[in-house]
Amino acid sequence: MIDVDVTTPYKALGLAKLLMEHYPEVGNCLIMRTHEDRHVLDQVPRYHTFRGLVFWRSNFHLIFGGMIGRDNVFAILDMLAGLDVLDQTFIDIRRDRGDMTLRINAMRFLDRARPAPEFYQFLLNVRYPFGGDGIERYLHYLRQFRDL
Repeated sequence: MIDVDVTTPYKALGLAKLLMEHYPEVGNCLIMRTHEDRHVLDQVPRYHTFRGLVFWRSNFHLIFGGMIGRDNVFAILDMLAGLDVLDQTFIDIRRDRGDMTLRINAMRFLDRARPAPEFYQFLLNVRYPFGGDGIERYLHYLRQFRDL
C-alpha cells in the first residue's frame, strides 16, 4: 500500500504500472482517490504577469493484492524515496510506527472534512495473475467503515 500525495491521476497510474512491471509479485492494483487539494502557486517565473495560479492535485492510495512482506515493501518504498517519488518522512513515519495503514473512512478536521476514498481504477497484472487477497481485505474494511 502506497500513499501518493499531491499528484496527477496520470502519475499515480504510471507509478502503479511501473511497480507492477518491475515487481510482478505485488499482484493486481486498486487505485483509490482520497481527496483533491487546491494549490495556489504564488512564485511564478518573471516572464508571467499573473500571480496566484490555481491548480488542483489529487491524493491517491495504491493498494496491491500481493502480500510480499514488510521488508520487501520498505525496500520498494526506499527506492521510490531515492527517486524522489515519495517523501522520505512518509517512509520514516511508517517504519517508526511499524504499520502500513491507510485511511478508509471520512476524516473531519476543525476547518474542513475529507471524504472517504473513492474508486478510481483497477489494474490487472497479467505477469502475475495470482494476485493475493490484499485488495479484497482492503475492500472488506472499506465497506465496514463506509457509513461511519
